Amino acid sequence: MTNLYILVGGGVNEMFLRVDVLRRATPTLNSPAVGLTHLGVIIVFLALIGYFNVVLRVSRERDGAFRQMNLPRASASTWSRPRGKIELNS
Repeated sequence: MTNLYILVGGGVNEMFLRVDVLRRATPTLNSPAVGLTHLGVIIVFLALIGYFNVVLRVSRERDGAFRQMNLPRASASTWSRPRGKIELNS
């Protein structure tokens, strides 16, 4: 998704540089029209990421994949540092 976003964002810049009507409407790439177009692209990609996450979650819940994984749960001792002196053998 990130690579596609970068590709589309570059395409927006190229569109404003090469399409004559758009180039005349925006004197520089720092104009508000270019910024709003990039904002629209960001919103579309955030919506796509959210959509794919929801679809994946629903399909995994429907298939029971979360219940069948049997992943070990992390305990407090798993995340704590080892106590005592650490010796380095050189």
